[in-house]
Amino acid sequence: MEEQPWAVQLRDLLGAADQAATALRGVTSLAWENVVAGDCLPRLMPEPLASHLTALERDLSTIRDTAGKLFSRLCSEPSGDFLRGVPLSREEYYICRAMGVDFGGAQELGLTELADYEVYRLLCYEVDQRFSYINVHLAPRDAQLRQVGARFGRPPEECRRRYLRPEQLVFFRDRLPDVYRRFSDD
Repeated sequence: MEEQPWAVQLRDLLGAADQAATALRGVTSLAWENVVAGDCLPRLMPEPLASHLTALERDLSTIRDTAGKLFSRLCSEPSGDFLRGVPLSREEYYICRAMGVDFGGAQELGLTELADYEVYRLLCYEVDQRFSYINVHLAPRDAQLRQVGARFGRPPEECRRRYLRPEQLVFFRDRLPDVYRRFSDD
């Protein structure tokens, strides 16, 4: 997947928040050493310095948490779900498309009245909580080659018809009959 400028910017924001938090810890340490009297008990940070340092620490933590959640939502989670073959939400699907993932689309299959995401969801396959993508353009693997290759999804021949969801059965049978015949019938 192609790294997008917004992903780089989010990673930079996370790094800047971490650097700012480190700098704040240094300033707080210097304040304890040079501002707070060492011969008075209880030893307290003077106001308003104490409240300003506390507010900075809280706000930096909020920035870091928010940037981390955004990075997860917009980068690592969609990428991770895609690589694991987990069905993507609509948002994750379009984020992966923005990262350069080409799932094929409705137009490529001659299904122009459907949205690309609808076609993608109909091509998601699950067996015993293991997910994959039905790649109608792949041919079955040649068992004699004994080679390992990176492939996106699995050909219909490696999918069992009985595990297709009801809407998938109708979709393939009625809209893509040539692909429907390629499914294993065991």
